[in-house]
Amino acid sequence: MPKYLRFREWCKTNGVFNPSVEYPVAFGKHGHLVGMCAARDVPPMTAFLYIPWNLLINAPNIRERSPEMGSLFDHHPELFFEHENAEYIQLAVYVWHERTKGENSFYKPFLDIINDSDLPFTWSDEELAEFQDAVLISNIKSFRAFFELEWNKIYEVLSSNKCDHIIPGISDGTRE
Repeated sequence: MPKYLRFREWCKTNGVFNPSVEYPVAFGKHGHLVGMCAARDVPPMTAFLYIPWNLLINAPNIRERSPEMGSLFDHHPELFFEHENAEYIQLAVYVWHERTKGENSFYKPFLDIINDSDLPFTWSDEELAEFQDAVLISNIKSFRAFFELEWNKIYEVLSSNKCDHIIPGISDGTRE
């Protein structure tokens, strides 16, 4: 629970206003699901959580917080602006960059509460076979192949351009 309390304090310090919700709140049989709940009845079309613009992880804020990221993006428009998933790729690379900063990341309290994903495209073929649905398995494998191609494009740009100042160790060829 300490990481959630640190996140709540970080939000408060940085201007998040949540007059209608309580956080953190534990749910589930053993309290393992942490989230927020309404502190009062909230009428329809009523805001219940206010997040300042400067806390958003978006293209303008990435450039302001990390000019080196803006420079990287500008030098590789084919990936960061022209690619069909350019916005997503910018966000993914930036969050990766922030994670590598560890304690020095402004977003550390937020990053600490994000759960790792357990997405089917990361599962082994044996695990996928449990679905017993050939169409679903085929779709998941197609997405896996697409994801690997996207990852290879990102890795190539970062590793071939000596971007160790953005992602430490990216140029050493380990692909970790």
